[in-house]
Amino acid sequence: MDVIKSFFENQYDPENITTAEAYMSFGLICLKTGDFNSCVEYLQKALVVFQTQLGEFDFKTKEVENILNSFEQNMQQH
Repeated sequence: MDVIKSFFENQYDPENITTAEAYMSFGLICLKTGDFNSCVEYLQKALVVFQTQLGEFDFKTKEVENILNSFEQNMQQH
């Protein structure tokens, strides 16, 4: 994933919405594969870009916030 991540960061810029969408995808893949540290890292990166570029009330921003909140609640229950 590092090669793909580098591609998006170099091709579009780390603060670009397209890069944030890639971060979000990586986060969801890491969640599915059980790499929870990377999951949180990628989702938090996506969240920062979405908040900065789209605003806190945008659908994508809210979607990532909801995923992170659900993840944190599930981790607290276990």
